[in-house]
Amino acid sequence: MKSHLGLAAGIVAGLLALGLTGASAQVATYANVSDYAAAASLGGYSTQDRTFDSDLSGTVIPSGGSADGIVFTYPPGDFGGFSLQVDSGFDTTSGVNYLGTTGDGSFLSGDSFTMTFSHPVEGVGLFVISGGNNIDGDYSLGVAQGTALSSGMTDSTFGTLPDGGNVYFVGLIESNPADSFTTATFSSVDGGFGIPFNVDDISMLQPAGARGVPDQASSVALLAAVLILLMAVRTPCFYRG
Repeated sequence: MKSHLGLAAGIVAGLLALGLTGASAQVATYANVSDYAAAASLGGYSTQDRTFDSDLSGTVIPSGGSADGIVFTYPPGDFGGFSLQVDSGFDTTSGVNYLGTTGDGSFLSGDSFTMTFSHPVEGVGLFVISGGNNIDGDYSLGVAQGTALSSGMTDSTFGTLPDGGNVYFVGLIESNPADSFTTATFSSVDGGFGIPFNVDDISMLQPAGARGVPDQASSVALLAAVLILLMAVRTPCFYRG
């Protein structure tokens, strides 16, 4: 019996190790909103979009301030000394508002900011509306588990807007519920060209755990408990008289 229980304990230890350390982050990245939306639908995620159309155009968002339920932080002196703000005036991907700065209403290549969400999410994506042509990786969206890079091709859904703005998309989905996140950082590459751009339609995907799907560690722990019980029941006890 001891040998059987020892074997069971070894198996359990292996299972727990797999559940606790083997659940490595699996981040899928997207440079086209149609691919991102298809993956979100396939995964059964609940999508929450932030369009900023409920805010007044011209609303200033200081570092640490919020807009449409997202807290934004950015380095002091970034954006050329200007602040983030909700703006309008250029074409965008939905409604009339988007994110820009108090300068001329736009970001410039090299600008970045961090978003903090009010609850854990498993996916995030956003549109960049650029005043110029961009190359692969000019825009990125990063979380602790990985980073998504934009494509040099405009997004297939929007392409180029009527006023000439080129639309790019960048997004990612974390497939392991245990690795959901609450912050993501958007960055742009400063290639020396000072390309202006805006950001709009920030999409957040509710974590799978919120839909009643158990995380891997919990599932492994349950399996381990069942295995111990089965080994104890099925193993006969022998006594020497």
